[in-house]
Amino acid sequence: MKILSFDAETNGLWGQAFAVGAVLYEDGKEVKSFYSRCPIQGEVNPWVEENVLPQMEKMEETHDSYESMLAAFAEFYLANKEGADVIFHMGLPVEAKVV
Repeated sequence: MKILSFDAETNGLWGQAFAVGAVLYEDGKEVKSFYSRCPIQGEVNPWVEENVLPQMEKMEETHDSYESMLAAFAEFYLANKEGADVIFHMGLPVEAKVV
């Protein structure tokens, strides 16, 4: 069995993603992973600032823009989704804007 799981952090429930992580499992074993973060564009949602960003202090930015981060995730996703069950944490509203 092949499972591709991903999660995004967004600037508020309906906001733009600023971090995406994904893991590919085959027969219960992690075989690939993806990690990305970019600067938050615009005013930071107060809930995100208080509850999410403190947990991400050590998570370095890997991309300089939202667009480049999504392009990198799309490349990972498209290369690994074949034959996989795709699961995510908050399909609506969070990850719905990522894929």
